[in-house]
Amino acid sequence: MDWVTPVISGSAGIIGASVGLFSNLISSRSQRKLNETDRLQRVRDAKFIVYNQVLDLNGREPILEPGKGRGWRAELYLRHVRPVLFKNYHLLGAKVRRQVRTIDIHRQRKRWGLLTEEDDPDSLEYMYYLKLMELIEEEYQSFT
Repeated sequence: MDWVTPVISGSAGIIGASVGLFSNLISSRSQRKLNETDRLQRVRDAKFIVYNQVLDLNGREPILEPGKGRGWRAELYLRHVRPVLFKNYHLLGAKVRRQVRTIDIHRQRKRWGLLTEEDDPDSLEYMYYLKLMELIEEEYQSFT
């Protein structure tokens, strides 16, 4: 019976250490999930701050003026909206990023003289910009 006491003591120590290790693993996993959730929330908040800024600029600046001349004031887009988008480009949704690049690519083709006769540069850019605003609004709908 002299051997029973050390076995019980040793078993209790092993069980205690196992419970502590298991608790630590669960706590660590929970903390990682919480940190990841917090990080995703901060990224989402930053993305919507950018969208808010763009929608604010769109409301304050006459970037689109239907019925007046070309209806599209690219210089205002380039001066006000595009810098906000590219400062935070990594935060934008994939569709919004693609639409921003579509506008940029079209403007490059226009500058380089590579547009075809069917391309009406201002009408296309006008429509691309409308689509950009629509995609930003869709991001809000998918959020709620």
